Amino acid sequence: MDGNNATEQAAAEFDDTEIKCLLLGDENERQKAGDTLLQEFGVRLMGKLRGFSWLSDAEKGTIIHDTVLELLKKAERADLDFDKPLVGLLLRMCQCKAIDLSRAKRRETGRDDELTEEIAEALVDTKVGLAWKDAISKEDAPAIRSEFLAFIQTLPAQQKLVAGVLADNFGFVVSQEEITRKIYETTGKTVSKIAVKGALSQIRQKFKAVLKRKYPELPL
Repeated sequence: MDGNNATEQAAAEFDDTEIKCLLLGDENERQKAGDTLLQEFGVRLMGKLRGFSWLSDAEKGTIIHDTVLELLKKAERADLDFDKPLVGLLLRMCQCKAIDLSRAKRRETGRDDELTEEIAEALVDTKVGLAWKDAISKEDAPAIRSEFLAFIQTLPAQQKLVAGVLADNFGFVVSQEEITRKIYETTGKTVSKIAVKGALSQIRQKFKAVLKRKYPELPL
C-alpha cells in the first residue's frame, strides 16, 4: 500500500463525532476542535505532503495549519456537510493548498513545465489522477498548452470561464466543485455544477477534435 492510500485509510478509521459536536459549538469549542485535528492529523497530513519535495517543512506546516483554519471557518459559516467524514475533506483541502502554493512558486521562478511534471509525480498514485501524463509527452506539453489557450478564445462566454480554470490548472483533473469555486473567486459569478458539467463536455469534445487534427499521433 502506498503512503497516500495508507494515510487515507488510517484517516477513514478515525471517529470524528466528538469533533463535529465541537464544530457545531461556539468559537472556543471550534478552536478546541482545531487543536484536536492538528494533534490527530498533523503527522498524517505531513505524510500526505511528502510527495511535494520542493516545498520546505515550514511551508508544509503552514499549509496544514491553514487547512485546519479553513475547515473551522467553514464550520462557522455552516458550510460543512456533517454527514460526511471530516478527514476526507481535510486531506483534500491540504492537497489543494499544496498545489496552489506550488503553482505560486512556479509563477515566481518561471519553472512552469518542470514543476508541472514534479506535481504530476507527487499525485500520480492519488485519486486526482493524471491522464495527462499518459496521453502527452513532456515535449508536446508546451505546444498543446499554447493550443488550448488559443482555443479558449473561440468559446462562448460560459465555456470560456470554465476553460479558463482548466488553463490555470493545465495538466490536472479539476473537480466540478473546484471549478465553480474558482470561477466565483476570480469573477464573482456563480456557475452551477450542472452548467460546469455541460461546459466541460463541450470543451473536451471540441478540444479533442482540435488535437486530433493537429496531433494525430496522440492516443486520444
